[in-house]
Amino acid sequence: MGVPKFYRYISERYPCLSEKLREFQIPEFDNLYLDMNGIIHVCSHPDDNPLQSTPEETIFKDIFYYIELMFRLIQPKKLFMMAVDGVAPRAKMNQQRGRRFRTAKDAEIAAARVMAKSGSVDPEERFDSNCITPGTEFMDKLHQQLKYFIVYKISTDKLWQRPKIILSGHDTPGEGEHKIMDYIRYLRSRDDWQPNTRHCLHGLDADLVMLGLCSHELHFSLLREEVKFGRNQKRPANPEEISYELLHLSLMRDYLDLEFQTLKDTLPFPYDLEKVIDDWVLMGFLVGNDFIPNLPSLHINENALHNLYQLYIEVLPILGGYINEAGVLNLERFEKYMNKLAEFDFEHFKEIESDLKYFEMKTSNKKMKNSTEALNDCSSKNEELMNMINSTKSAEFSIELLLSMGWLCDTEEDLIKWDEPETEDDFMKEFTKFKAKYYKEKMHFKEVNEEVLQRQAECYIRAIQWNLHYYYHGCPSWSWYYPYHYAPFISDIKDFTRLGQLDFELGMPFQPFQQLLGVLPPGSRTILPEAFRHLMVEPESPILRFYPENFVTDLNGKQQEWEAVVLLPFIEQEILVSAMEPYYKDLTPDEKRRNKHGPMAIYEYTSEDLGVREAPDYFPPVLSNHAKETIIFLKEIKVPSEKLKWGVLPGARESYWYGFPTLKFIPFTGKLKDAKVQVFQQPSRGLNMMLYLKGVKAVSLEEAANKYLDKEVYVGWPHMVKAFCVISTNSKVTLSDDGSVVRSDLTRPEQFQWSMVGQELALKHRNRLGIEIGHVDVVIFAKKLIGAKYEFNENGEAVKKFNWASTATSHPLQTIVDNVNLLPCEKVCGGQPDNQVPLHVLFPRGQVAFLMKPELYGVEVKIRESSNKGTVTIKVQNEAEPNIDSAYALKEEYYEQYYQGSAAATMCGLGSSHLLSRITGTILIQTFENDPHSKVNIGLNMKFNKFSQEVVGYTKKMNGRFWNYSDKAVQVIKEYIEKFPDVVRYLCNHNEDVFMKKDFFASSENADTKIQEILKWLSDHPYSKAERRSVGSNILSEVVVKELEKIVTSDGWRNENTSILEVKPGELMLPVSQLNLMEPDSSAQHLLLDRVVNIRECHPVPLGLKGFIIGIETKDDEQATLYDISFDVPIINGFQLHTEEKRCYRLTRHAFINLSHGRR
Repeated sequence: MGVPKFYRYISERYPCLSEKLREFQIPEFDNLYLDMNGIIHVCSHPDDNPLQSTPEETIFKDIFYYIELMFRLIQPKKLFMMAVDGVAPRAKMNQQRGRRFRTAKDAEIAAARVMAKSGSVDPEERFDSNCITPGTEFMDKLHQQLKYFIVYKISTDKLWQRPKIILSGHDTPGEGEHKIMDYIRYLRSRDDWQPNTRHCLHGLDADLVMLGLCSHELHFSLLREEVKFGRNQKRPANPEEISYELLHLSLMRDYLDLEFQTLKDTLPFPYDLEKVIDDWVLMGFLVGNDFIPNLPSLHINENALHNLYQLYIEVLPILGGYINEAGVLNLERFEKYMNKLAEFDFEHFKEIESDLKYFEMKTSNKKMKNSTEALNDCSSKNEELMNMINSTKSAEFSIELLLSMGWLCDTEEDLIKWDEPETEDDFMKEFTKFKAKYYKEKMHFKEVNEEVLQRQAECYIRAIQWNLHYYYHGCPSWSWYYPYHYAPFISDIKDFTRLGQLDFELGMPFQPFQQLLGVLPPGSRTILPEAFRHLMVEPESPILRFYPENFVTDLNGKQQEWEAVVLLPFIEQEILVSAMEPYYKDLTPDEKRRNKHGPMAIYEYTSEDLGVREAPDYFPPVLSNHAKETIIFLKEIKVPSEKLKWGVLPGARESYWYGFPTLKFIPFTGKLKDAKVQVFQQPSRGLNMMLYLKGVKAVSLEEAANKYLDKEVYVGWPHMVKAFCVISTNSKVTLSDDGSVVRSDLTRPEQFQWSMVGQELALKHRNRLGIEIGHVDVVIFAKKLIGAKYEFNENGEAVKKFNWASTATSHPLQTIVDNVNLLPCEKVCGGQPDNQVPLHVLFPRGQVAFLMKPELYGVEVKIRESSNKGTVTIKVQNEAEPNIDSAYALKEEYYEQYYQGSAAATMCGLGSSHLLSRITGTILIQTFENDPHSKVNIGLNMKFNKFSQEVVGYTKKMNGRFWNYSDKAVQVIKEYIEKFPDVVRYLCNHNEDVFMKKDFFASSENADTKIQEILKWLSDHPYSKAERRSVGSNILSEVVVKELEKIVTSDGWRNENTSILEVKPGELMLPVSQLNLMEPDSSAQHLLLDRVVNIRECHPVPLGLKGFIIGIETKDDEQATLYDISFDVPIINGFQLHTEEKRCYRLTRHAFINLSHGRR
């Protein structure tokens, strides 16, 4: 379920809310929940191309890979739940129906465009994303694949053996995220529930914020891909390269406390943040969601939420209590709130009426554009004016725009008094007419009277109560739905207190095929069982009217087409069910099986071998199954209302797990301000909740040094990270051996530099985090915690010690937090330091490790035993290494020469490097004269300045400025010039951003043919398949990589010898399951053709697998540099980079030992 623009709104209003994290920074969680449908959509049609075709096997593998990545990132300790959307409540089906009809229409339009260009489209090859609906053959196959995948992971991966794993599939009714919340409510009702459980929910819907908050669990975070707004924002193809954000609901709670802080002084009853949060959830419904339309004039981008919050602050003190009582609407209090909110209706209409009168006057003497007759009666323009007003962001026009359109005169005679005052009665009459027109035109009421309006009010209030019940208790009715595309005016939602308790009949969810027929468009009817397809298209079908060939959409005050209301007829359940009844007998046995609801499945590890688990298509069987399956039905986890537990549970502590940020510990005041804080790489559009630190006073360097130097503190408030202080400014300060402070004064240039550091920190806090920290007098430099490792004394005793970063980062003194105890996080910071661990626990028999002795550097070993004298006996598995001298020789022989633009231009016979740059870049041609969006690119596309990317083997950007070209690139350019001389000749004298096809080709008919010829040549040319990499990357040539692959796949070099050694424990490195910033050997340099071994366990790359570095993609952050490694054997989820098989994978330097470094 989604609330358009909600995520952006809260992220900009509360700037610290989300945290962009790398893998090693993600805190420890007990429970991980995946709302699976977002993952399914991303993996099946990642580019949102309606004509895209992805093989089914690839889709399943990508879904598995994504799940595995999420699990590896979070590594839940207790519970892992995957919830796929099942049959939804009837209230949701209206939105599902509109979305699927729009998807089919988009595909139809896209196909028409392709037909116009190339003349052919194969509908059989297209992946119809509408098949991601419960009951389809695709979803049934996916369900079987997911069950197999869970068994496979539990049986083969020790990390998956720790938590309980739940699969709620497409055959279990309910939306994925609400099935998750049902299960959380069930867990909270149990006597053994731990109130400080840490939850992580992955999903892409913005309203997961509301669901998480109404659980009232204190340690709840949302994991989602990093959001970047703006044009041409593309998602990385490799899930491991995606940046993730954690949205911390602990911070959201703090921000909401700030948002409504004035209530603490104005309420005549106790202030309760939990109940304020419940009312905040209720207010979010008024701007619309998947079940109910937004109220007229309430749009998020027009400040609706801000206005709702301010009104709440004003009205709550006179209500006598809170409105949302744990999912039950207090009608009397809500009616008072709505009566006050109705003033928005009046104000909105005043603006519209004022504009109408003004425009009527302005157009009364104005001629229509290209017309010779004056507009004597502008009343006929009212409807068009209203449409224009309603389609704008607010009820105001740009006068300049209307003048340019020919609507208005701009003479002095026009500037007369036009807004004559009216009586209140006249105003209300006009307002009543205005609303009556809305109801008749939008909602098709023949008559608008008090009885009709009262029914509308009751219907809307029922919708609000249904939503609250759905969020707080679970689905109250499977059959209820809001029967209109539009909501009533706020001023007409009144006199509803008399309704009393609003009850719903639970009923039964649709059967899967009933929902399919209810939501699918005719264009997707092949997804249905054949027995029902004719009901969508045959003239005699009793439900044919539910499937119009054409439909209209209505922006209804919105700005984007995807926000528009899809005006489809509502499905009538009884008629639909009756129409289907005669055809159930024609279903196949497999289809009858698919048309049933099913249970959830719980999987737990067992040491017992359960035998062979056969696999579905594409995958091998699990020979030794260790996953015990238990079936659980929805009714077993349904908690009666009287047993549900509300609010923060007893025993829950607002203390503070490491990795869960909080606004506590530093005093501040909060104030909303139009501060333009940059949250999504651009200034915010609305107000920001700015934090102003209190009590910031000047502190001498000596005081700061004595308090913090050589101490552990927390930096980065409110996203606190443990760090070790080493320096304070604006003078260098160190501690002498006796503990005294040594101060060395700075030179004038150094003083200026230090002052700039302080200013930059203040600016960063203000512009990026929305925190005003004041003047920075003292800057603390601290080394952040990057993990923990074991150190061994002479007796071989292991003691865990914190490991700090090698370089220090700067932090304003006023944001340093000390004297606070955060609960330790084993995953991020290694738990508590100074913990002694016996050697036999650290190095159990059979444990794999890696030897770091110089003569056996990086060799894989197995532990035999740990002695009480502080040594470890190991079995060394010393493998032979392949001879790659031929690869080194080819590297030298095939060294790729790159030429500056001027030299490359000369080699290609071009007169200037500018022309070369144009040919190798983008050449846009508008293919239809009246359609500015119909552009195709006939350039070579060898360089990407905007994304700072090169084409491997063809282009390189030197010094961040100049593009250089390889011999291969020169050859392609020469071919292009020879093949399409007309294009090159025209470019010699023209430099437009976008060309018309007639510019290059005289005949329009010939132009289309020629453009298609160019596009086909470009797509067929081998260079178009070359990989794009970040500028500054380095990669071996194809011939060298193929030589490496030939060497490692040949026979004769593989042999192994074993030996038994006794070593010191400090000479051993254990595998890592969770990535951190501790490198196996910080002194190692990593070069192309270096031999490496993977030390990550429970990873797509098997532990101990060896390979060669064939590519290096540099990053601004050196720690994030990626290394392309070609491994000795193909790997699941690997990729091809100049190789015949999928044996390549990308790792950071923390995940491997460089064997070549040990030999150097």
